[in-house]
Amino acid sequence: PQDVNSAVTFFSERETQTFIEREGGGLEVFKSLFQDSLYHPYGWKVRYFEEKNPNEVIVKFTPSGVPYGFYQKLSENEPGAALSRDSAFVISVRDIENDWDIDLADYQLVDESQKIQPSGRVDHHFVYERKGINLGDEGTLRLRLSVSGNRLAGINHFVQVPEAFKRRFDEMRSFNDIIAFSANMFMFLLYGLAGCIYGTFILMRQRRMLWKGALKWGLGIAFIQSLMQINFFPMLWMEYDTASSMNTFMIQVILSSVINFVVMGLIYTLSFIAAEGLSRKAFPNHVQFWKLFSSRTSNSYTILGQSIGGYLSTGIFMFYALGFYTFTKGLGWWSPTDTEYDPNILATYFPWLTSIAISLGAGFWEECLFRAVPIAGAALIGDRYGKRKLFIGIGMVIQALIFGAAHANYPVQPAYARVVELFIPSLVFGFIYLKYGLLPGIIMHYAYDVAMISLQIFAADVPGIWIQRIIIIFFLFVPILLILLNRLRIGRWVHNLGSVYNRDWELPPKPTRIEEPINIGENIDEIEAKYLKPPVLIFSAIVGLILWGTFSKFASDFPSLNLSKSDAIEIAEEAFANKKLNFDKKWVRETKAMAWSGKQGKFIWQTSGEIKFDSLIGNYFDHPGWIIRYRLRDGTTDERAEEYTCWVNNKGRTFISYKLPEAKEGESLNENDARNIAIDAIQSTYNLNVEDLYELEASSAKKPNRLDWFFRYRDDSGDITISEGELRINVSIAGNKITNVWKEVFIPENWIRGEEDKQSKFMPLNFMVIFVFITPI
Repeated sequence: PQDVNSAVTFFSERETQTFIEREGGGLEVFKSLFQDSLYHPYGWKVRYFEEKNPNEVIVKFTPSGVPYGFYQKLSENEPGAALSRDSAFVISVRDIENDWDIDLADYQLVDESQKIQPSGRVDHHFVYERKGINLGDEGTLRLRLSVSGNRLAGINHFVQVPEAFKRRFDEMRSFNDIIAFSANMFMFLLYGLAGCIYGTFILMRQRRMLWKGALKWGLGIAFIQSLMQINFFPMLWMEYDTASSMNTFMIQVILSSVINFVVMGLIYTLSFIAAEGLSRKAFPNHVQFWKLFSSRTSNSYTILGQSIGGYLSTGIFMFYALGFYTFTKGLGWWSPTDTEYDPNILATYFPWLTSIAISLGAGFWEECLFRAVPIAGAALIGDRYGKRKLFIGIGMVIQALIFGAAHANYPVQPAYARVVELFIPSLVFGFIYLKYGLLPGIIMHYAYDVAMISLQIFAADVPGIWIQRIIIIFFLFVPILLILLNRLRIGRWVHNLGSVYNRDWELPPKPTRIEEPINIGENIDEIEAKYLKPPVLIFSAIVGLILWGTFSKFASDFPSLNLSKSDAIEIAEEAFANKKLNFDKKWVRETKAMAWSGKQGKFIWQTSGEIKFDSLIGNYFDHPGWIIRYRLRDGTTDERAEEYTCWVNNKGRTFISYKLPEAKEGESLNENDARNIAIDAIQSTYNLNVEDLYELEASSAKKPNRLDWFFRYRDDSGDITISEGELRINVSIAGNKITNVWKEVFIPENWIRGEEDKQSKFMPLNFMVIFVFITPI
């Protein structure tokens, strides 16, 4: 781009690291890759872009600043040369060896592809595999070279992570997600509905609700966290879609922060009201929460001791975490290794703000929600039934389980590892709350998170970093500084706090009723008698129905689905049987109705009109129908990756496709043999003449035990033409078997970017509407 903008981020290949750690040789193999400069899973990524320009460049560097690769994204309409495969190959080899000092003798060519763009430019891709490096059974180290027109347009080093591992890891992670989801549901029901909402309602009815302090802290923390979102603006430009304007993007980010401020402010406020109010009612020996740092209490030994105790507890729990992971590693438990620090935090406007904002929200809110609400609520229920200690014990166990389970979505194994890890600390947090109230737990939680999140700031060695460290230390010890400041102001320490405990709080007097009626203009009864009579309502309803029936369009522009589910299943079963595909009880049958052409239909309607849209129905837009899919219920991960799908349309016509596991054995055809199979499949499926097909793309993909192919053709038969875009036919081949043949309407990039730009302009309006609805609530 000419008028260049730039954005920078520090990247990490987490999936690659996880694979190598677990199945690709272990952590030592992973470290050896970048220590020997064979592969760099971490580094800097710089993006150069321009508003409204689809062309952009991304450059990668190693952590030490050595150029490591790049990718030039070019519009499909960008002109360029139409080189043959051999000419493009010569360019890639010449430039990679001369300009990037990479010796291709260490690699072997495994995959390649070429694609003809609408502008006539031909893009080529060549994928190489590093010799002599095996990561597990199927992992390989690869290098992808891209040639656009007549110049090298991309160099990308990557690890080919086996599909089977991805499925196994997703399956493994699913148990983590189930535990975390279950905990979130219990949080919503027990803490949200029962604790916060119903608890606040009870406090309000009993005139025990104190909302001012909760509102001040809730909105304050929400505001700081909204500022944190804007603080990440320099990195957010990595996600900017150049189809929209930069001003629109900035407005979206700012409005998103405003919405976050309102929503989280409401959630925080409600949680703080419930936590403080229930604690005040359940534990009379605690100091009143909103008076902890008042002039009467903050210069006391009690508050000083609780604050220092919170800070000292931080070191204890850090030691516990280190000991836990050291011990469980010996048991075979796994948690992903991380870098010493992530430099991305240094790319923000104010690096210190990130650690303080996240820690303040987590420390204050989580202790209120996970500790005060359930334990105080359990104590009050126990008081009602005369079994206070029993219910407190039950509440302690429940809060510990939910707190640990809510953090179970971390990628650790076994899935319950985080539940076990956090159960004992959660019990200790609960006992601290029972004895002293919320203050020590909040300080401990806050200090722990500040230490962990700001670790990268204290580990980094860059100019001016000491300023960030001083600011973090200042905010870390604000509670102690407030206590010392108040001590200096008053001139002495207080031994006896006096009447600032919960037991000393008194109900406010009942408000007096205003007996005189308020004149609001016209009396409600008069309004009802004049405008809300039954005849008036009936007449209005009739007029509305007439207008609705007159001006509404009841016909659909797309055919309706008139094939029943049972008929579709019967037709699909017959089609599978004709292909000698029989499924026993191990296979799960899934059905789904499909009745819309999606974005392709919208494009044709806008650019070519309704008549052309109708002419494509039944051809490139299939009639509505049913998808009948079979998948294995049990078996290995590879076996369960296999699936067969039959599309049955309104006319009873069937199309069968299937997906094979990556490890499935098959043949490795050469390009000409694979092309002949693709042409035969198109002729048998759509009865098209070979001379009417123009090949746009041919690509191969090496699998562990076979070679897969993909071909894309343009339909030049002339039976149907559209004003923009193209009509295309795609064929995918696994080994020597056709896995899918399908038609599609190619949508030009300019049209897609135009639609995205239109939608982006409405986004600020959507945010404003949401804001208008949420604010009164």
